[in-house]
Amino acid sequence: MLRKVHGIKAAEVAKKLGLKEAAYTRYERGEGAITIDKLRHIAEVINADPLQLLVLTPDTFVKNGNTIIESGVSTPTNKSQVTSEFQLHLTLKLIESVTRLSEQLIGILGKK
Repeated sequence: MLRKVHGIKAAEVAKKLGLKEAAYTRYERGEGAITIDKLRHIAEVINADPLQLLVLTPDTFVKNGNTIIESGVSTPTNKSQVTSEFQLHLTLKLIESVTRLSEQLIGILGKK
């Protein structure tokens, strides 16, 4: 979903990774093991945080008009609509997400 939100086609990502589109989309669907290096490279290509790729699922994003809803947090795409309260709410959500992602990364690295 992050790739789609950024408007990037699977074929473009596959080409930049030196893969066939079918091989890349298997990674997207979670149908095979992926290395941390490959995950990092995919994140660079789609301009995303590698940790997001580990924890976000397709149902965490909903596109609603000009608003992207992530994990129950509505983020206006028009910056003039952002208020201090909204920024505070997003900051708290970000801190929670970073904490959760850090714990998951520690778990993944602990298995190696």
